[in-house]
Amino acid sequence: MVPISPFLSWCESQGIVSPLQLQGIASTYRYLSTSADLSAGSSILSVPLDACLVANTKEELAEKLFHEKSLGSDSAYAPYLQLLPPDVEAFRESFPRFWSDERRDSLFGFDGGQVERR
Repeated sequence: MVPISPFLSWCESQGIVSPLQLQGIASTYRYLSTSADLSAGSSILSVPLDACLVANTKEELAEKLFHEKSLGSDSAYAPYLQLLPPDVEAFRESFPRFWSDERRDSLFGFDGGQVERR
């Protein structure tokens, strides 16, 4: 399991602001919660563009991610990249878009239909 404190420190240094607090992290999931009173339309995340890897195409973004990952701890994004799944299989397990229909269906009763809508 990757320690979360370097990532949280990195977020703070980048000016990333959110009322959400990381409550748990495991090999295939992370979750956030908040005790703040959030109303409809409330901002839950503010990220300066300078803290983002941006690209015009998925392929360009993949190349940038691969390059930054190859830099290891010398990458400006290292604390974030360490939280990404380490390989294709772990990636598939981490994102509902790649789950089996059965696994996604088991979630529908608990997420208010968010996965199904997306």
